[in-house]
Amino acid sequence: MARNSVVLKGNLTRDPFFDYLSGRDGPVPFMRFTLAVDRHPPRQDGTDYLQVVAYSQRALHDHAFL
Repeated sequence: MARNSVVLKGNLTRDPFFDYLSGRDGPVPFMRFTLAVDRHPPRQDGTDYLQVVAYSQRALHDHAFL
């Protein structure tokens, strides 16, 4: 299976929302946040707001640093 990586640099618009979802094997960590990313030339000026969702180990790792 191919794997792609994306690195986004921006600012959080507010504190991330962290909770646990119920899963078959027990609770699953879940985190949701919005990232504001500035556009760069040659595109037009402005900001894009990206809604990000992370689950499992990624949610635990990101929650510790965000």
